[in-house]
Amino acid sequence: MKIDGCRVVITGGASGIGLAIARQLADRGCQIVLADIDAAALTVCADERGSFHTFVCDVTQQDSLEALADYS
Repeated sequence: MKIDGCRVVITGGASGIGLAIARQLADRGCQIVLADIDAAALTVCADERGSFHTFVCDVTQQDSLEALADYS
């Protein structure tokens, strides 16, 4: 499967399994959008890899999900 150049949105991506998956996919050439409710953790992720795009999102809120969809 070709994934190089794919754009991937990962919710809960600022830590744990989400962040680990983001790192692996970025290493394989994917463009990564990390979405998380924790703005401070997203800042740390963006500092770690300048290629990560970050978006503060609460997936329990419809308007927040719609804003994420518009962003990505």
